[in-house]
Amino acid sequence: MNFLSEVIDQPINEKPFLFFAVGYTAKNYCVPDNKRKELNKVIYWY
Repeated sequence: MNFLSEVIDQPINEKPFLFFAVGYTAKNYCVPDNKRKELNKVIYWY
Protein backbone atom coordinates (compact mmCIF):
# COMPACT_ATOMS: atom_id res chain seq x y z
CA MET A 1 0.00 0.00 0.00
CA ASN A 2 2.89 2.34 -0.64
CA PHE A 3 0.83 4.26 -3.19
CA LEU A 4 -1.72 5.13 -0.48
CA SER A 5 0.99 6.53 1.79
CA GLU A 6 2.07 8.81 -1.05
CA VAL A 7 -1.48 9.89 -1.90
CA ILE A 8 -2.34 10.90 1.67
CA ASP A 9 1.16 12.28 2.30
CA GLN A 10 1.77 10.01 5.27
CA PRO A 11 5.20 9.86 6.99
CA ILE A 12 7.43 6.96 5.87
CA ASN A 13 7.35 5.34 9.33
CA GLU A 14 3.52 5.07 9.30
CA LYS A 15 1.71 2.44 7.21
CA PRO A 16 -2.03 2.33 6.45
CA PHE A 17 -3.85 -0.88 7.37
CA LEU A 18 -7.35 -2.28 7.64
CA PHE A 19 -8.67 -4.12 10.68
CA PHE A 20 -11.64 -6.52 10.62
CA ALA A 21 -13.23 -7.68 13.85
CA VAL A 22 -14.36 -11.30 13.57
CA GLY A 23 -16.55 -13.22 15.97
CA TYR A 24 -19.74 -12.92 17.96
CA THR A 25 -20.76 -10.05 20.20
CA ALA A 26 -21.71 -10.44 23.84
CA LYS A 27 -25.37 -11.26 24.48
CA ASN A 28 -25.95 -7.96 26.28
CA TYR A 29 -24.14 -5.83 23.67
CA CYS A 30 -26.06 -2.77 22.42
CA VAL A 31 -25.17 -1.26 19.02
CA PRO A 32 -24.81 2.55 19.22
CA ASP A 33 -27.18 4.61 17.09
CA ASN A 34 -24.58 6.41 14.98
CA LYS A 35 -25.58 8.63 12.09
CA ARG A 36 -23.79 8.56 8.74
CA LYS A 37 -21.77 11.59 7.73
CA GLU A 38 -22.82 13.51 4.65
CA LEU A 39 -20.79 12.69 1.53
CA ASN A 40 -19.49 16.24 1.17
CA LYS A 41 -17.90 15.89 4.65
CA VAL A 42 -15.93 12.72 3.77
CA ILE A 43 -15.14 13.01 0.04
CA TYR A 44 -12.54 15.41 -1.28
CA TRP A 45 -12.27 15.83 -5.06
CA TYR A 46 -8.94 16.84 -6.55
